[in-house]
Amino acid sequence: MLMFNSTPQADIDESIRRIHAAIAYFDALLSETPYLAGRIFSLADIDVMATFYGLPLRPNWGVTAERTPHLWAWLKRCHAPLGIQQAFGLGRSFITKRVADVREALGV
Repeated sequence: MLMFNSTPQADIDESIRRIHAAIAYFDALLSETPYLAGRIFSLADIDVMATFYGLPLRPNWGVTAERTPHLWAWLKRCHAPLGIQQAFGLGRSFITKRVADVREALGV
């Protein structure tokens, strides 16, 4: 349990349910358009990617090429811009290694 065993299991279960619902929502949304705000990579994608970028390393959340193909493809597209690659390359912390692991999992 979180927070010194003070978080009720029902609250944790509800949070997990909401995460799975959000993942399903984003996958459905991305089945209609290549990016969150339409046809062009935008600040909306950068903002959400900052939270979602590590999901390919957490298959227990259900984000895989098979289960969430549109979200998976979106993550691959979000890693493609040269500026994003360069920005991640500037890091000097554990995030740099984590992003490299994500890119490997995505096959980019």
